[in-house]
Amino acid sequence: MIGLMYKDMMLATLNGKSLLIILLIMLIPFITSGSTTMITTIPMIMTLLLTMTMFAYDNLNKWDRYAMVLPLTDGQVVASRYAVAYGLWLATTILGIVVSVISQSVSKTMETTIGNTIWGVVTSGLAIAVMLAIIIPLIYKFGAEKGRIIIMVIILLPTVIIQIIKPDVASLLEHRMDMDSISSILAPVALVAIALSFFVSVRIYEKKDHFS
Repeated sequence: MIGLMYKDMMLATLNGKSLLIILLIMLIPFITSGSTTMITTIPMIMTLLLTMTMFAYDNLNKWDRYAMVLPLTDGQVVASRYAVAYGLWLATTILGIVVSVISQSVSKTMETTIGNTIWGVVTSGLAIAVMLAIIIPLIYKFGAEKGRIIIMVIILLPTVIIQIIKPDVASLLEHRMDMDSISSILAPVALVAIALSFFVSVRIYEKKDHFS
């Protein structure tokens, strides 16, 4: 299982370097302008992109056929992917916090405190964790290519909703207690979602024909 995690981490590292450079370039104008919305979201989007990339490479190289001959259970194969995906999620969430603190220090136009900004990153991170829990079983079920449209809808739908209720979101960002409430709800929801997601993914992987 450690070998599987190492494989995924190497793949994420190879693709993550180019994505990191691109995202850092994209973050520069937001850091200098003091825009917290994109600062708290862009780094964590890397998790979704890298997870989709790992599945795409495995499908392209028919890796699951090779995995069938390894002395590993289906649960271990799926668990290794979840471990790497949520390890990346944790790393990008921490990156989002660091970038937010730097932005808060550099920009003089920030409308919220550092504490509120960090709390916003944590809340966004929990939302990404839930989205990841939804996306991974879909990729196992439909594949990286077929599930791409569904995945994009899942990613874009919250963005559209946020844009529609943007004044309310801005109001929430100004009140840490509201953000505390959201996070306190999202935290257990994320844990339950991850547990259910893992169970569903294992069941899908067990029934999947890896030689078709």
